[in-house]
Amino acid sequence: MKIKMLLIVFLILFIVACSPSEESIQKAIEQTQIAQVSNFTPSVTATIEPSKTITPTSTNTFIPTNTPLPTSTPTPLSTAMFHGNPQHSGEYSGSLIDELPDILWEYKSVFGIFSSPAVVDGVVYFGDLLGNFIAVDANNGRELWNFMARDSIVSSPSVVDEVVYFGSYDSYFYALDAITGKEKWEYRTQDMIFSSPSVVNGIVYFSSFDGYLYALNAKTGGLSWKFDTQGMNFSSPAVSDGVVYIGSSEGLLFAIKADNGQEIWQFELQDGTGSSPTVIDNVIYLGDFEGYFYAVNANTGDEIWRFKTQYSIESSPAVAGGVVFISSCDSYLYAVDIITGQEIWKFKTQDMIHSSPIVVNDIVIFGSSDDYLYALDATTGQVLWKFLTQGDITSSPVVVEDVIYFGSFDSYLYALKTKTN
Repeated sequence: MKIKMLLIVFLILFIVACSPSEESIQKAIEQTQIAQVSNFTPSVTATIEPSKTITPTSTNTFIPTNTPLPTSTPTPLSTAMFHGNPQHSGEYSGSLIDELPDILWEYKSVFGIFSSPAVVDGVVYFGDLLGNFIAVDANNGRELWNFMARDSIVSSPSVVDEVVYFGSYDSYFYALDAITGKEKWEYRTQDMIFSSPSVVNGIVYFSSFDGYLYALNAKTGGLSWKFDTQGMNFSSPAVSDGVVYIGSSEGLLFAIKADNGQEIWQFELQDGTGSSPTVIDNVIYLGDFEGYFYAVNANTGDEIWRFKTQYSIESSPAVAGGVVFISSCDSYLYAVDIITGQEIWKFKTQDMIHSSPIVVNDIVIFGSSDDYLYALDATTGQVLWKFLTQGDITSSPVVVEDVIYFGSFDSYLYALKTKTN
């Protein structure tokens, strides 16, 4: 079992193009060993300028898997897919301000958390690297149910019409009842699934390492069509105005008709991509393994501009207020003008960034492999606060009202409640 866990971490580190250093690899091994110790308690520190330490306000308790979901009044949400919506805009609404958040609760999973959570009607859904898919109460972190896939889950879930959708390294794509956690259907591809699904108009779109983009009937799991992307797929599809956009490891960005899977156009990148496209106002934004970031006309496939970072880009950008926010494996978060492609500012962390940034109320939030969750002023790039975990943060945070949810390689899912005016 231990060997398998280490292989999972190495696969995640090497499956992307960052070529991690010896130090980063050793760090991942240590985190894996720590996560397997059942009595491990994280020493969680949150810092702000000047630094400040906070202590967890609650510990996790578990309830049986057949316990009903919370009866509190649900909050209507539209953040039930990776990066907020099928377009992957990364922009959220909420009451966040520029003060250090408190820990609302922590949930300890069996193993590290790579993917991003989905939050719907007072419930948080997420998977871990051991293959557990878990639903917890968004108010207190209590477990509601747990479904076991056949292998690791790095796919971020989508939740639509009380059904949860996600893929696994076991090559299966799953649909679960969001209330009970019972499986409704599963669909087997020919290789691992890294991709996070988008669900639009009764069709669920996702890709697999077998090189295909799939479109399945969301109710039955029946295949509507599949499209050959000519390479392994790390990328998650974005859907906008009847078109699906996806990149491949062979350095191609495709535009495909959502209803029948017919190719509209393809755009050639400098290298393969693990970045999932973001589509805003008929412009597609994504990066590649060479460190280039592109703005492409969504209608024609023509390049508008490109921007060069110093290393591979494997996250999805966020777009808000005329600025696109790009995280890179060179350890920088960049703010770039969406019209000119010119850099506005950049901020350096202490390690690679795989986490896709989000924007809420002019605050940019993202995680880094230096174990911190950062909050920056979107206009200036100044650090507002940072929160320390005990593992890499590849998870993209989700914000619902005044709470931030995200996972870490330290095996914890965190809920941070921000202070209100």
